[in-house]
Amino acid sequence: MTVEFDAAANEYIVRGHWPDIDDARLQLLLRRWAEWRGNRLAPPRSAVDPASIIPCLPELWIFRLSEDRSHVVCSLAGDKLNEAWGFSIMGKTPMELWGPEQGGIVNERLKRVALIPAIVHGTSSITPVSDLPGTRLARRLMLPLCDDAGAPYGAIGLTLLGYDRRRDQPQAAPLLVQAWRHPCADLPPDLPPL
Repeated sequence: MTVEFDAAANEYIVRGHWPDIDDARLQLLLRRWAEWRGNRLAPPRSAVDPASIIPCLPELWIFRLSEDRSHVVCSLAGDKLNEAWGFSIMGKTPMELWGPEQGGIVNERLKRVALIPAIVHGTSSITPVSDLPGTRLARRLMLPLCDDAGAPYGAIGLTLLGYDRRRDQPQAAPLLVQAWRHPCADLPPDLPPL
């Protein structure tokens, strides 16, 4: 395993190792994604089997690349995510959700996931605006998808919010503070653990 830092993307690049994650839902999605991909770098969108990831569905999302690959658009969002935003995020771009600056960063990260292709996982934290003490964490896992011909399609992932977005942080959700990128071409041949 090798690790380097990409300052421009603010991500650690990890080669030759699966992501180290400890949440059962994140592990389940990662394992199923690895099974769906077979010997490809990324699985096709058509291989995604919702029945095999039922515990993940409330926090699951898919962002699809635009035809010109300049941005991504949410094409699927679980109930807990829509509830956290207070509206359906389907059909929205990151810029519409997080604003031009943060949304642009999210957009570029999701494009990297799809186009490299690579897995990105990480955490972000907030100090709540509410009167509840302590720091809250959100964990994210982003996985690339291709189309049936093997061209980049977009990204599938989970966002596990450890806070009430509307109560604790009424502004835009925080970006990933710590992020690790695992290029798919450098992943081990074995499946990630469950």
